[in-house]
Amino acid sequence: MKKIRILALSAGLIMGGIVCIFIFNNRLSNSKIISDKEIAITVLQYDGIIDLPDITENGMGFNGTGLTYDANRDSFWIGNYGKLVKSQKGKTPSIVQVSTDFKTVRSQIMIDDMKADIQGISYDENTDTLWYSNGECVINCTTDGSVIKQIDFAEYKKYKPNGVLFDNRTNRLWVLCFYNYLLNYDADGNLINSYRSDYIGQDHLCFNENRQLCFSVGCDYKGDENYVVVYSMETMTVERAYQVIGSHSIEGISIIGSNLYVINNGYYHNAHIKKNYVARYNIEN
Repeated sequence: MKKIRILALSAGLIMGGIVCIFIFNNRLSNSKIISDKEIAITVLQYDGIIDLPDITENGMGFNGTGLTYDANRDSFWIGNYGKLVKSQKGKTPSIVQVSTDFKTVRSQIMIDDMKADIQGISYDENTDTLWYSNGECVINCTTDGSVIKQIDFAEYKKYKPNGVLFDNRTNRLWVLCFYNYLLNYDADGNLINSYRSDYIGQDHLCFNENRQLCFSVGCDYKGDENYVVVYSMETMTVERAYQVIGSHSIEGISIIGSNLYVINNGYYHNAHIKKNYVARYNIEN
């Protein structure tokens, strides 16, 4: 069931993010500002929750960070942070290929750098390769893990570049920083433009069926102030949003047809739903 309401997204997030707003408003930037105008928000209830499969015999799945659909293999790739809880010593980051029902692990790419902070991930169907963020740079690799190139985030590293989305129509790469910026690179790593974006908990990227840029917003681990917003690349503003009830710890999004899939790592964040799972929503109007 879906309900429509109108409100300012930034105002809707104030309750859980006063400190975040204070930090954002005091950061200096010469980039463009995403409009803070009122937008339409559709409230979504999930129509299914799927536990992430085990990659070890722990019964808790894995800590998913990033989600992308591979049309050539009809599967999903999910970034794996490599540790289930913050107190765990050491980690084993990887990229996991799973079936579209999220029940079967098809393959796993182990990341050699044990300190890598695996975040966003995107599949490039033009070259049959993957792009992922490790916190320091974006890495382009084959589906067996061989590194092709790296794009360094340079001065943007401090803003926590997490979300990654490769646009195979334009051969450009979108990167969403947790703080302050949405970045656009060409495939060779040249920064084309940066856009000011200050939404609380902005994190992961995907395209919808209309090829509009979408990104996740919110880090309300115990509440429901978590969203997937639709961003207009024509006006460079957020034009509408989905409030995703039941997704308290968003760490990856993908839209296939009328289905919105949201990765949650609730176990790591001790969220309201304390497990690692995918929530599925119907976004058909």
